[in-house]
Amino acid sequence: MLKLLPVYWAVTILTFAAQFWLCGSGRDLFVSVNPVRGWEHLIDGGGLTAASGAYLGISLISLLGADTWLWLGLSTHGAGWNVAPLYAPGATSGLALTAVPQAWTLGLELCFYLLAPLLVRARLRFLLVLGAAALIARWVCRPEIAGTVYSRSLFPLEIVHFLAGMLAFRLMGLIAPLKLSRSAICAIAFTGAVVCACCEIPGNGLPVLAVGYLILITTLPFLFLATRDSLTDARAGALSYPIYISHFLVFGLIYQLARPMMTLPWWESVAFCFACLFVFAVMVDRLIARPVDRLRINFGARASRAITKPAAVLAAA
Repeated sequence: MLKLLPVYWAVTILTFAAQFWLCGSGRDLFVSVNPVRGWEHLIDGGGLTAASGAYLGISLISLLGADTWLWLGLSTHGAGWNVAPLYAPGATSGLALTAVPQAWTLGLELCFYLLAPLLVRARLRFLLVLGAAALIARWVCRPEIAGTVYSRSLFPLEIVHFLAGMLAFRLMGLIAPLKLSRSAICAIAFTGAVVCACCEIPGNGLPVLAVGYLILITTLPFLFLATRDSLTDARAGALSYPIYISHFLVFGLIYQLARPMMTLPWWESVAFCFACLFVFAVMVDRLIARPVDRLRINFGARASRAITKPAAVLAAA
């Protein structure tokens, strides 16, 4: 959480600044990215209740509950809460007020981080039962039945992915002794991911979905083995979050400041956009993410010494 928030806050501030500077409230900085207009709509509507204001403040600042932005609406006339798709007239949501709309996915991630200390200590049987219940709920609430508004944004339906990773990690100890080449390990992991994705295709029954996740759980440890000592994978992982959290901002700046680049052949435009995104992500990683990570590690080391020193003194006495 300490690694996620500073980068999110920085991108939020930069996006608001770019929106004010380049577009005001009349035009979107990028596709559906116009937090200034969202806040103007909220103020013109007359404000929120204390409860809805607290919810917005917590979710927009800490990202706790950000996954609800997709389906939880708030009346701007003090009338309370609305649930998609039955929004009240003039309702708003966290998605309309945030400068980083893609950050809603981090709400799911933070939910898992809060539960992880309990889940890592849980028995295997409990994890299997919880995963089976989540998988059944995911199938019952699939988009073609419950609609797309809740797709990917309800933690009880998404926890199955986190549990799959935990179960796969526990299996890694059994698979590690196998003598397989790196290419074979990568092929097995890739095949498992493709099969699981195919099993998620709408219209498949619950048994097909269950088989897909079982295949994912049994093949994912091979991916862990293939990448655990990879410096390239570590570097790509370090840049993945800055790239994800800032891509709307970077593409919006390109769209507003370098629009002639969009008239080039599509492959040149795409290459230019992703080159700019990569450079920006490296800057964010070097200037924000890494310094914050060093502070986090140093603080954790000092806290550990503060806890262990009294214990050592007592043991010596």
